Amino acid sequence: MNEPMPEDYVSPMIPTWTNCRADIGTYAHVRTIEMFLESVAIPSVRAIDDRVDQLRASEEVVAMFDLSDMEDLRAVTLSALCLSLQSMWEQQLRGYLCACAEELAKERPGLVSKLRGRDWEYLKRQFLELRKLPFSHFKAHRDLDLLQLLGNFCRHGEGRASAVIRADFPEFCMQIPASPPMPFEDSIGSPARLDIVVEVKDLERFAKAVVSFWTEAEWIYNNSISRKHESTVRAIKKRELELTELAR
Repeated sequence: MNEPMPEDYVSPMIPTWTNCRADIGTYAHVRTIEMFLESVAIPSVRAIDDRVDQLRASEEVVAMFDLSDMEDLRAVTLSALCLSLQSMWEQQLRGYLCACAEELAKERPGLVSKLRGRDWEYLKRQFLELRKLPFSHFKAHRDLDLLQLLGNFCRHGEGRASAVIRADFPEFCMQIPASPPMPFEDSIGSPARLDIVVEVKDLERFAKAVVSFWTEAEWIYNNSISRKHESTVRAIKKRELELTELAR
């Protein structure tokens, strides 16, 4: 028979913080992101890809023009899905921090309003203030920063975010060659350009990053419980073994 685990066990491999009511509901965020990817994003792009394949196989003259429109639609759809994912994640984080502030920072009555409206860097600073843990502790923090940049680009178009993406993340850039003028009056063609392109694998990558963040947060919550159930302690010890394997 297994010996009882000490209910006050705290793993030295997992951080702790002051638990609050906001921590209890974060498990739902993981499923929301997974369902968005599985039931909305991937099926939407797959439907477009199927239509693209049909048009490429068609011998009808008009299919060439429809194919161009469908390829444009694919790019726009992926951009919209990336923005949707980023918006969902940002709303989750803002809501979480607002709930933490209401419970843990009652002496700062204007904080909740600021958390609802201030920029990404402010949110990360306040995450440290409220949870006493830097946002950079989370292993997916770089991908989440990148998701924020891509979301800004998808929402606003060219600007600071697109300049950073082109400079620092060339894997999202595609060289588009110049096109010659059309046989119409005043047609001048278009110059070569470097487009920012989002693909399905990128949506999967960022969804995984959001899931990773909330999963880590749940482990911190579990480790911060003062009186733990035996099953929780066993789960934490199992997690320690996983972390040890990952560190090798």
